[in-house]
Amino acid sequence: MTPNGTLSRSLSLAGADYPADAPLIVSTTGGFVANDLYLDATIDNVISWNSFSDFSRQTRDRIALILNSLTFTLSPDRTSITIPAYSLPTDFYSPLAGELQFIKNREYIDPTPEMRSGRAGKLKFTDFGVLTFPAPVLTINSVTHLPNGHVRITGTTAANHLLSVRASRDMVQPFRILPIIGTAMSDGSGLFVFEDDQPGLKRFYRATMP
Repeated sequence: MTPNGTLSRSLSLAGADYPADAPLIVSTTGGFVANDLYLDATIDNVISWNSFSDFSRQTRDRIALILNSLTFTLSPDRTSITIPAYSLPTDFYSPLAGELQFIKNREYIDPTPEMRSGRAGKLKFTDFGVLTFPAPVLTINSVTHLPNGHVRITGTTAANHLLSVRASRDMVQPFRILPIIGTAMSDGSGLFVFEDDQPGLKRFYRATMP
């Protein structure tokens, strides 16, 4: 187009077609609420999607994941990406605009004296919002042996959160593979209390979310 809006030339793309697949985010380390993806920005986040099945074997096609000004351009055979911790803002009140694109590219040569060349094509995309947040700090403040033989654990975290408590006799096995011995709910001020009624002689405790 010229500056006054008059069409000065046209360019035809032989064989340019839309991808057969619509992008669909199928799993992440976060979770969707309506059309918004919630991610903990303080950890590595994995975003996965369905296969872009009809991409060009000459690798001209691309997948693009866009999060505001952050763009990841990927080979068309990819089905996931890991976004490193702290790559995204941790401000919950600054939502990001997300877009996943399947792009079918075609080479072209402009048949004018300038002989410009490049790539153009068609794409299908899926829009979604991204809300990020930092993981709440969780601290065990005290472990108290009670007269009845029980052990009371108190701590603090974000308000109104459900916590899982695990226990180990010897710290040899990783906590993450040990069974949950109980749960606790923090109150409106973030205080939580858990009582272990079968502590035995010695136990090490870990509280996590959920």
